[in-house]
Amino acid sequence: MGVQRRESSKRAGPVRAGASHAQSRTASFGTVLPALAIVALAICAYANSLHGVFLFDDGYAINARQLVGTDAWGCLGSVRGLVQCTLALDYRRGGLSTLPYHVTNLVIHIGSALVLLGVLRRALGLARPDGSVAIEPRAAERIAVIVALLFAVHPLQTESVTYIVQRAESLVGLFYLLTVLAFLRRTDGHPAWSLVAVASCFLGTCTKPVIVTAPLCVLLLDRTLVAGSFVGALRRRPLLYLGLFSTWLWLYRLLDGGRQLVASGHGGAGFDGAGVGLTPLRYLVSQGGSILLYLKLALVPHPLCLDYARPATMGSVDVALALVVASIVLVGLWSLSRRRVPGLLVVLFFLVLAPTSSVMPIADITVEHRMYLPLALVLLGLALLARKHAAASPRGFVAIGIAGAVVLGTLTHLRNRDYLSEKRMYAQMLEVNPTNTRAAFNLAGYLLADRDFEGAIATYRRVLELDPTYVDAASYLAVIYLERGDRARARAVLDEALVHVPASHTLHLGLAKLAEIDGDRPRQRALLVRAVELGSDSAPAHAMLGRLFLEEGDRLSAADHLTRAAKLDAESVSDEDLARAGLHRP
Repeated sequence: MGVQRRESSKRAGPVRAGASHAQSRTASFGTVLPALAIVALAICAYANSLHGVFLFDDGYAINARQLVGTDAWGCLGSVRGLVQCTLALDYRRGGLSTLPYHVTNLVIHIGSALVLLGVLRRALGLARPDGSVAIEPRAAERIAVIVALLFAVHPLQTESVTYIVQRAESLVGLFYLLTVLAFLRRTDGHPAWSLVAVASCFLGTCTKPVIVTAPLCVLLLDRTLVAGSFVGALRRRPLLYLGLFSTWLWLYRLLDGGRQLVASGHGGAGFDGAGVGLTPLRYLVSQGGSILLYLKLALVPHPLCLDYARPATMGSVDVALALVVASIVLVGLWSLSRRRVPGLLVVLFFLVLAPTSSVMPIADITVEHRMYLPLALVLLGLALLARKHAAASPRGFVAIGIAGAVVLGTLTHLRNRDYLSEKRMYAQMLEVNPTNTRAAFNLAGYLLADRDFEGAIATYRRVLELDPTYVDAASYLAVIYLERGDRARARAVLDEALVHVPASHTLHLGLAKLAEIDGDRPRQRALLVRAVELGSDSAPAHAMLGRLFLEEGDRLSAADHLTRAAKLDAESVSDEDLARAGLHRP
């Protein structure tokens, strides 16, 4: 099973052999027809995704203030800048209509699938699954087409395609694949492809930091399939590797020396786990279960979930799962040391996953979009295994592949239905994980918007049963009771939550509003003073306390708090209140 150089009377290296394989396309498959099939089936699978709604982080990333002034060249100088640039272009075409965003996402995904097809066509001409003979050209073509087709329609990709803001994953995947394809073209003897590889890797650094492993993947492929050693690869193509590894310096600059790594939200790198108490060791152990789940979903993509809300625990089961994954890594390294293709696939799989699934803590323990590129390696491994067992029946292999694509495409089409409604998506999350408080809280909000008060009350109560410290759930539940005239229950909800979170300025503010309704001014003042102490940047707290001082005739104290409120949020204070305090709006 080792990877060896092909024997030739003229001692032709694997580079020329790979080029001959790339040029010997069979008439039955051709070069254009498979690409058209991939495009057509991908469009069929994702046609119903074009009218999906904005979800989760979409609202933060897609807003007029950020997108209107986006500068195309400036995007190259910020983390995920190219993602922001594409969102700005979509905004200019369609405003807040979701259609242009979904069209762009689908185009990016189809582009990735087509580039993957090109990568596999060339790489399989270099790979030697049996240790001595390269894959026969027709078999290599069949494998490349089937893998790219399955990649395009697999349901596990929906989070990267249908969830708008996660185009960051598919876009960086596209640049990652372009980098590899350009390297493979470079091995055919075209130096200009080195520039394409470096440019693609550079653009990837402006898309998402996971591109950091691309130079390593290229070097590993070169060592295993072409040069025969790391030293040989570096000696043959020094300028290529100098350019690829120099992109790390640009990425370091974009990450502000590492400070942007821990910035949460769409503008940062997203490695924000330390902010919620995650240590590198705890996160690493938790990834054992996540990676095994990813592999299971690659084989059986059901049920899928946009937000698993898995806790980062270090119990005996977590450690055992982490050890299983560690064993797979060790076996892969052993196999790679003998230049065997399975080992190469295993190491590449974990290398691509490493930035998000190793020791850099991220608040979300398990998310499906991290499998966007690694899925291609899993599918390739399955295809090589299937080809080995169906070597005598090429048509059977193709039939199984096409049938699998149809089944997976159908499942993708069905999965996209969940993206057509926020309420449906959150309900589906709760079906997968009934303890997901974030999903339950968001679902309650949509039930409330639909005026399903009983459903909203039951769901908010469910959140508080699961997590008594969920302050926002307690606040919204109290508001519902208050609007229904049940002040006693509203007060009871807030009082109970305050027992669990005594330092919450939000709860003190809610109780102060109830005290105002009851006409209990001393209690209202005490609660507001405490709310301001706990939340000095709370505009509502300063505004309420300022109005209370106005009613009591203390204009000096009122002016102080109203001024702070206006600075924090201009809309929290009315012109009338400012005038009564002897102030005017700047």
